[in-house]
Amino acid sequence: MIHVHVDLAKNIKIVVEKELSFKDVIRMIVKLDECLTNAKVLEQKMKEIRDSL
Repeated sequence: MIHVHVDLAKNIKIVVEKELSFKDVIRMIVKLDECLTNAKVLEQKMKEIRDSL
């Protein structure tokens, strides 16, 4: 668990230290949104598969 927190802190620090343009931030938000949408779709599919078993 500690390792995960340390890695997360490092990654966040790296992102903060880099100069991000507005376009980069928007691109990151869009990517994150895509990932969340894919996760929801996957979750729904898994639920459907479970229900059909």
